[in-house]
Amino acid sequence: MERFVPRLALTAALLAGVFTGAPSLALASDLPQAINGSVTVMHTNDIHGSYNASKGTGTVGFDGLAVLYSAQGNAPDLLLDAGDTFHGQSFATMSEGKSDEELYTAKDVNVLLTDPNKGSTYQSILDEVRNNKIKPLDDAFSDASSEVLGTSSTNYFYGEDATGTHGWETVRTTDFRPSKEGDTTKAQTIGHVICGSYLALTDADLAIENAGGIRGGIAASDVTAGNVIAISPYGNTVETWTMTGADFLTALEHSLQISDECNHSYELQQAYVAAGHTEQEAQDMYKWRDDSGSILSFGGINVTIDWTQSEGKRIVSATLTKDGSTLDPAKTYTVATNNYIITNTTDFPTFANATKHTEWGTCESALRALIGQNSWESKMASLADTISFGSAAVDPTPTPAPTPEPSPQTDTTTTKVITKKTTGKLAATGDRTLAMVGACLIGGIVIIILGIIWKRRR
Repeated sequence: MERFVPRLALTAALLAGVFTGAPSLALASDLPQAINGSVTVMHTNDIHGSYNASKGTGTVGFDGLAVLYSAQGNAPDLLLDAGDTFHGQSFATMSEGKSDEELYTAKDVNVLLTDPNKGSTYQSILDEVRNNKIKPLDDAFSDASSEVLGTSSTNYFYGEDATGTHGWETVRTTDFRPSKEGDTTKAQTIGHVICGSYLALTDADLAIENAGGIRGGIAASDVTAGNVIAISPYGNTVETWTMTGADFLTALEHSLQISDECNHSYELQQAYVAAGHTEQEAQDMYKWRDDSGSILSFGGINVTIDWTQSEGKRIVSATLTKDGSTLDPAKTYTVATNNYIITNTTDFPTFANATKHTEWGTCESALRALIGQNSWESKMASLADTISFGSAAVDPTPTPAPTPEPSPQTDTTTTKVITKKTTGKLAATGDRTLAMVGACLIGGIVIIILGIIWKRRR
């Protein structure tokens, strides 16, 4: 236990970096003497406020983390988190991360990490935190989230149903494709609702939202504050930027390419499940592209897509909903977006040519404002867009179902322990996961170097 205390101190210092959005460096004078030339690192990512494990989403939670931590034989020297610890679920977002802050800073929190059997001490500590720290936050959330903002006459599901089944998958694939063979248009999706709210707030020409930023939907019923927070749980803000029509279309074309490849992976996964495997096994076998969270929902533009064409040729026509004019590649347009995806010039290089103009409120507040209006669905539909499909385009699902084959995509998991990989679906938020993990590891290396220098000068 004495050896674990300095580890925990350093871990706490590194986790503090999550509050500022970047890794935090401990002072050399604070380094534990247990570090001597090599360290064993366990890292997590996308905890998203889950202090309990969730079998349905693959989130390990804090209690699952305790099991993983203790199962390593020799306990890791450092526990690093790459980000998204204190937000991502409605509960955590509304409490501004205080729920997980209370847990991570609880007295004897190290016992929670070193008791995989969850004995009486573990339970007493966890119960104390839950009952005295987290429950008041939970009660406040329940009251605030039940506020009715408006009513929806239509289902804008995140996934296949109101429970969000396959939400992560469909918002990247089938939301951009015919619902059934012969369909020439696509019904409004939750992505349309989000983009419509951005357009209503900013009066921009166009709008985009990345698929990884969408985490909930709306059922045909009363729409509550909790529903809205679940849709956009990350605290991102709306911004307006200007870019040319050519740059915008290039980004959309590449987004459709990512979606097309994800659709192929999804088909293989479904075929694998039909052959008797679990969905987790299917996702492990046929990986999603690492950039799948960057797929763009869009608004302000009526688009006709021909899925039989290749990248750069799929958008057959594009007209603005504002005035019906054809999108001009040479003209400059105002684009409303969340503040995350517009900076992703890795997946969308043409975004580097865009110019930032105005910062607005949070994405959640834009949704609140739209849904609070009378006849908000009609306004949203007039602002957002219509996706149509070319005469040659049908849902390209192969018949019969494709024969599963190993995926060439690289593996990405929620939790990694040194060289061992744990199963679990990446809670893809559009985050640049590898970049964040790399930043944390670089910070750890710097700490080690400083510690060695400090030790030698003593």
